Amino acid sequence: MSIDHQTAPEFWAGRPEELARKQAQVLNGVLRGQTNNVFVVTLRGTPEVTTVVTAEFSRSTQVAALVPKSSAAAVDFALGTTYAVAGNGSITINHEPGASDREYGVVLQG
Repeated sequence: MSIDHQTAPEFWAGRPEELARKQAQVLNGVLRGQTNNVFVVTLRGTPEVTTVVTAEFSRSTQVAALVPKSSAAAVDFALGTTYAVAGNGSITINHEPGASDREYGVVLQG
């Protein structure tokens, strides 16, 4: 699984007006709550106990918080065995094997 979000360019060789437009799009997204540190992941009903999400913006110094978005996820989360660990370029979600899909919101901070 991979995550992709729009970011403002750090370097620009084109017209200044185009750079300003791209920066405004990103800033307007932030003002609407569309930041690149929040996304949704679905843990499929498999015997697996670890799911790795590729996220190039993730760093091991960050905190990854899970928020259940489905009743199956809430039940699983209440067991206290589901948690996420941010790493450099990925987020590892440890969980119980499940019989059904579980949907979580993931928030990356730091």
